[in-house]
Amino acid sequence: MREDVLKPEAVSGTELGNESGDEIVRRAAVLRDTFDRRFRDAAESTRAETVDVLAVAIGSGRVGVIVEQAAHIVARPTLVAIPDAEPGCRGVVGYRGRLVAVYDLDAASAAPEPKIVLVARRDPSVGFAASSVLGYHRAPRSAILAPSDATDPTRIGVLQLEEPLVVLSIDALVERLVRSEGGEP
Repeated sequence: MREDVLKPEAVSGTELGNESGDEIVRRAAVLRDTFDRRFRDAAESTRAETVDVLAVAIGSGRVGVIVEQAAHIVARPTLVAIPDAEPGCRGVVGYRGRLVAVYDLDAASAAPEPKIVLVARRDPSVGFAASSVLGYHRAPRSAILAPSDATDPTRIGVLQLEEPLVVLSIDALVERLVRSEGGEP
């Protein structure tokens, strides 16, 4: 903390002990506001520099998703199949009074029987199937390296852990679904 904020002259130019009750209240308000601003700025700086990734199992593989792109995780969903559903659609689940269409998170490694559904924050009527949650990682954004396939917008990159973790974009997956249905993202 800056020392000059605590000095009386930094607030009022008066000497300690000579200020009125109003001046003490004003100085306390300045100190409180300074503390709050520095606390908030530090938290925002940390948030901007880090990313929270949820590692999930899908089939025999595993992927990561950005936590802030998922609105909810539905555990043990009752999945109802839809006859003649589009490819990749596993069915629907009821969640909080709404139907959520559930798709494979990664078509190449579909979860055999989904144990969780990640509901998209961008569109809560869309969710993605996974077998289980494997872990939670907070890492510097710089730790996610560019993907080997830069043409696929659903792949954000690779988080370097003991075993590299491919990180998918739920937002980009939702956008791809909407576009394939002819809608607006």
